[in-house]
Amino acid sequence: GIKLPIFNRNSGNITMAEAEQRTVETSLHIQRRTIQNQVEIAYMRVQNLYAQWEDMQQNPLSSQMLETARASYQEGQYSLVELLDATKAYLDGLSFHYRITADYHQALFQLDTITSGKIFSTQTNSEQ
Repeated sequence: GIKLPIFNRNSGNITMAEAEQRTVETSLHIQRRTIQNQVEIAYMRVQNLYAQWEDMQQNPLSSQMLETARASYQEGQYSLVELLDATKAYLDGLSFHYRITADYHQALFQLDTITSGKIFSTQTNSEQ
């Protein structure tokens, strides 16, 4: 008898499907890594802002210093420039406090968004 070579006609399709599968797996790996990096960066931002906020809580801004500067100005011990400097320093500190607080809450929101709410929904559920 005559031997005829039998070719797997589907081998091209199988090779193509395997290549497509590798492409999809690589794409998923890249997406997972990208999301993981975003979560790590967002978490580090939350930690850094919380540390700054905590430092401010341990060293609270005292309005008493501003009141002392006002009293000193009224008694003639401070010039108007010194009073304005003290007022500006107090307001700058207050503004910084509000900015850090707002940035911290924004960072928490960003982390929550990146994780699709999994972090805070887990905390809320565990507290109940």
